[in-house]
Amino acid sequence: ESFKKDAGVPVEDPMEQFQTRRVKINLTDLPTTVRGLMMLFNVISASVFEGELVAKKSSTDFMYKKRFLWINPHSRSLHWSKNSVNPEKSKFFMLKRTRLGQKPLGLIKGVVHSAEFGPKGLVICTENGQYLELKLPATTVRDWERVFLSLI
Repeated sequence: ESFKKDAGVPVEDPMEQFQTRRVKINLTDLPTTVRGLMMLFNVISASVFEGELVAKKSSTDFMYKKRFLWINPHSRSLHWSKNSVNPEKSKFFMLKRTRLGQKPLGLIKGVVHSAEFGPKGLVICTENGQYLELKLPATTVRDWERVFLSLI
């Protein structure tokens, strides 16, 4: 663990927990199982791929809304839907402008331009100026960060 000296007392660096390494991936060699994806991205939570209920607020919303959120690494897309993991009825952002991988199901809302992780979640800005704020559980935020950053 990394510590900084402050008046002779070791203090944990609060930003260290958000300095997650990206995993170098090849879209043609992605595992097809959730367990295989968890191993590849070195994450402990299957919810990144299977879906997790989170609070979401877009640039057109006044309040946060509960939505199921998941990442499809095969299409490099971040999806959300109202009731469950339902790709056909989901909305999504492409994490990277690419022609490789699977074509995602659902309604595309934009392509990610930039993203910033913090202790409570993620803020995404798209190429067309929209944004999306996501409040992620503290127990899984690092897993979301690792997968997300590996795919953009």
